[in-house]
Amino acid sequence: MIKFILDTNALISLIENRNKNILRNFMKASFEKNGEISITILNYYEYLRDTDAVTNVEYRKILEKYLKRTISVIQSISLDDARKASKIYQETRGNKLGKQKKGKVPSDVDILMATIALNKSATIVSHDDDFRKIKGLKTENWES
Repeated sequence: MIKFILDTNALISLIENRNKNILRNFMKASFEKNGEISITILNYYEYLRDTDAVTNVEYRKILEKYLKRTISVIQSISLDDARKASKIYQETRGNKLGKQKKGKVPSDVDILMATIALNKSATIVSHDDDFRKIKGLKTENWES
């Protein structure tokens, strides 16, 4: 059972060792809480897109090591996920008539990832505030 889904910022912090707390919390969640830790295929894409992991062999090897040993990848999005995501989009970003809500809103990737987490009763690990606008979503910041 998936307990935690890493947001792309948490994945980057973990891979690039940007924060001491994230590794400690990652180990604690993996072993003490016996939690399955995952990323979505969307986060994998964002990681490759937003970093030089494609050309940086060191980061790519670290990522591949995690993916083989401790982090699973959720590789698909269901029709139910898409329907629920569209509702979350409307709630957080505004309606289809173009009335945008004010303030920072989650990206499409964040909305889809949150939907997957909600459907799997998992917790999103992120240091972004974007997820706070999504009702019923559990989040944790492993960097603090």
